[in-house]
Amino acid sequence: MRLEHIKDMAVGMSEGRFSSLKVEMEYLPVLSKNAYKTREGFIKRACIDWMDELAWAIRVLLNGQNIKLEPPLNILVELEVSGVGRLPDTQNMIDVLADAIENGTGINDKDFIIRTIPARRGDDSKIIITIKEG
Repeated sequence: MRLEHIKDMAVGMSEGRFSSLKVEMEYLPVLSKNAYKTREGFIKRACIDWMDELAWAIRVLLNGQNIKLEPPLNILVELEVSGVGRLPDTQNMIDVLADAIENGTGINDKDFIIRTIPARRGDDSKIIITIKEG
């Protein structure tokens, strides 16, 4: 991933004192605890790659602003999906998202307060993740 792309992913990040970090990522149908592992017990490659990309983006954005987060973290997850068919269950992505955010922030996911907004239709398939302290 290119560094310029990371800046595009950071939809919003306050200047000076940290208040929130908002990251927008492409939604992939494989991002679900239901599809997290194969029958053999291995995590699917596309899921691993997406998790690594999110964790890396969070680290780059926080380190670039010299921000050290303190638990607990409030995390808001918004999902927008294009096309027709059944909307995904946002709740099924929580395990995947929590693992990636833990890897990116270094804070154990037991210290996360996660809220989800019901999935909605849109022009693009994307996940918007907002991270705030306290």
